[in-house]
Parts: sequence; C-alpha cells; structure tokens
Amino acid sequence: MSEDRVIYENEMERPSGGKFDAIEAIVKELKSSNPYPESIFPEISTQDLAIIHDFLRREMGFPIDRLSGHLGRKIYKSIIDDLIEKLKEANNET
Repeated sequence: MSEDRVIYENEMERPSGGKFDAIEAIVKELKSSNPYPESIFPEISTQDLAIIHDFLRREMGFPIDRLSGHLGRKIYKSIIDDLIEKLKEANNET
C-alpha cells in the first residue's frame, strides 16, 4: 500500500473530502512519528525473548505476557491520547 494512502488500498474505495483527508493525514503523521525506531531500538530475537521470559518467571514469578500486557496498555492509551489530541487540533483548523 502506498504511504500516501494509509487507510484504503483501493483508491476507488477511498472517500474524499475534508474530514476524511484530515483523519488520513493524522494517521500518516502518527505512523511517521514512532518514538521507538528500530534504528535506535533494534528488534529482540526470539532467543532473547525466551531468556527474558525465563528470567521473569524465575526471578519475578510471572510470564513475559504480564509485562507485555502492562506495556501494551500504556502504549495503546498513549496512541489513543495522541489521536484525540490531533483530532481536536484538526477540528479547530476546519
């Protein structure tokens, strides 16, 4: 899919107009502003994840899923908060 069209693959399905264009611009901006780029925070190998999982079970008494859930909820909330802020900004611009 083209980075210019971040929601609809098929151009014929894509609605056009002010509000949709604003939402699409917000999605594009959020996609490009990831604060954790792989160039700075490289991916963790499957082997390293297994080691981390074993450590957490042994030393902390819980699986990596508990840590992942904790971090995932924080990230999800942050994305929603950013989206709400950008929607409010876009609404004020129209």
